[in-house]
Amino acid sequence: MAISIRQAGYPEAEVVAHTVRMSFRDVAEKFEITREAAPTHPSQCEADWIHRDMDDGWTYLLAVEEGAVVGCIAHKKTDARTLEAQRLSVLPAHRGGAIAKELNNAVLKYAGKNGVARICISIVAQHCALKRWYLRMGFSECETRQFEQLPFKVTYLEYDVREGC
Repeated sequence: MAISIRQAGYPEAEVVAHTVRMSFRDVAEKFEITREAAPTHPSQCEADWIHRDMDDGWTYLLAVEEGAVVGCIAHKKTDARTLEAQRLSVLPAHRGGAIAKELNNAVLKYAGKNGVARICISIVAQHCALKRWYLRMGFSECETRQFEQLPFKVTYLEYDVREGC
């Protein structure tokens, strides 16, 4: 089935939040991430988060299949040469195809067209399968940090747009 990628509008915040929440629910369960321990984890995403993100300059891209949103990703330029991507989400029933790759490629394409030199992301450090996926996509691991307010370590990865595109 054909997937189309388009930008989310402000009125779609609940659809985006639902997609993020449902996509990260299994990650939260696997790594025992609870609302109490990590209230800002994407598995707890609400529409007001998406509204705040959009107000702060984040662009959400949606993956749409047969009229239904099946995935999303957010990105924002943090300076003239750096773009941060976050909340890459694919609903569990739609995983295993190319949806995540298409969303990621849409961000890479945007970066290449807009003078971005690098793309930065962060993931739960213990999520080895996700880290391997990003490494296969051409990202490099930068560092892993523990934050006092989070019950898990965070690994930062980045993609050199000049080398990859």
